[in-house]
Amino acid sequence: MKDTPKVEIFIDGQGLVATQGLIFRYVSLWSSPETWGHDIPPQKHESISIPQGQHLLVDVDSTPEVFAVIVEGSLLFAPNSDPTHLRSFDAHYIMIRGGYMEVGTEEFPYTSHITITMHGN
Repeated sequence: MKDTPKVEIFIDGQGLVATQGLIFRYVSLWSSPETWGHDIPPQKHESISIPQGQHLLVDVDSTPEVFAVIVEGSLLFAPNSDPTHLRSFDAHYIMIRGGYMEVGTEEFPYTSHITITMHGN
């Protein structure tokens, strides 16, 4: 991936710490006003742009029906610790433009329930 972060941790006198191949990301939370310029999260039919270098973590149970999501960074969905938890994401368009959308991985699968609904024709 083009935007894969790299972290090296160095302990003085001991050298590099083994990260065991883990990837560390600084993420912006959907629920945080800071993500949206200290404003409210997107409302129904608004569009969202996730620029390169930004990682947006959808940490809410449901989103309004947004119009377009343009992903040049990353759009991430992390599972809840409760396997019966339900999350929903609604959009007319999701355009991945040089970025990526992650709903779990092979190593860490999404273990809750998620419904991604695309609206329109």
